[in-house]
Amino acid sequence: MTGTVTDVSPRARRITLGLLTVTYFFSYMDRQILAILLEDIKADLLLNDTQLGLLSGLAFALFYATLGIPVAALADRTNRVNIISIALALWSGMTAVCGLAQNFTHLLLARIGVGIGEAGSSPPSHSIIADLYPAEKRALALSIYSLGVTLGAAAGQIFGGNVTYFFDWRVAFIAIGVPGIVLAVIVKVFATEPMRRAEPGAVEATEMPSIASGFRSIFANAAAVWLVAGVTLTSMIGYALTGWTPAYLIRSFGLNTLQVGNIVAPLLAIAGVASGLGSGWLANRLSERYGLKA
Repeated sequence: MTGTVTDVSPRARRITLGLLTVTYFFSYMDRQILAILLEDIKADLLLNDTQLGLLSGLAFALFYATLGIPVAALADRTNRVNIISIALALWSGMTAVCGLAQNFTHLLLARIGVGIGEAGSSPPSHSIIADLYPAEKRALALSIYSLGVTLGAAAGQIFGGNVTYFFDWRVAFIAIGVPGIVLAVIVKVFATEPMRRAEPGAVEATEMPSIASGFRSIFANAAAVWLVAGVTLTSMIGYALTGWTPAYLIRSFGLNTLQVGNIVAPLLAIAGVASGLGSGWLANRLSERYGLKA
C-alpha cells in the first residue's frame, strides 16, 4: 500500500504501526532469547564466558550498529516496507539456524547473521512512523513502537525459559525463528509505505544527503550529540544487564530457566510498558503545551 500522510486512513496507520511494533517485538525476542539459553549452550557446546560474551555482545552489536547506517541511507531512497520484510525474514531464518549449530563457530556465524538482519528493522520503521504521524502525535506512536523492546525481551526469556526447560535450547531457537519468516510476508502485504513528508527545513527528496553530511549535521547539533551519547551509555548498561541477568540468577541463586522466564521476565515487562507509554504520553503533552508542530 502507498499513500500520503493525509490520505492514509486511520485504520491503515494503526495496522502499519501494529505490524512495525510486532516486527520490533520479534527483533528483540530473537535477539534476547540467547540470554536465557546461555547456561544450557555453555554446557552443551563446552564454551567459556568470553565466548558467550562474544555471542551475546560483540558478534551481534558490531554488525547491527555499523550496518544500520547504510540501511538508513537506503531507506531514504527505496521502499522501506520491502527493506523491513527482507530484514525480518533474514534475521528470523538465522535465529532458527542458531538451533542447528554444532560448535562455537557455527553459532557465532549465525548470530552475526541475526545482527545483519536486524540492522534493517529500526531505521526504515522510524522513517515510516515519522511520515505517518505529525510531530505532535509522533512521540506516543514511537513509544508504542518501542514496546517491542520490553515485551520482546521479556517474551524471549519467557518462551526460551519454558521451551528450554521442557525441551532444549535448540528447539527454542527454531521455534522462535520460523514464525518471523511468516510475519515477513504479512508485513510485505499489509504494511503501508507512505509518501515521504518533508519537515520544515528538510531537504527535498531529490537532494538526498550523503552519510558524511548526515554525521556533520549531527555533530553540529549539540542536543543531538548529547542524545546519542546518552543513548549509547544506557544501551551499554541495558544490554549488559539483559544479556547476563538470567545467567546470574541461575548461577548465584539456583533458579532454573523456567523460574527466570515465568517470574522475573514478566516483572520487567510490566515496568517497561508503564515507562514506555508514560514517557510517550508525557512527550506528546509537552509538545502540545509548547506548540510543537510539523
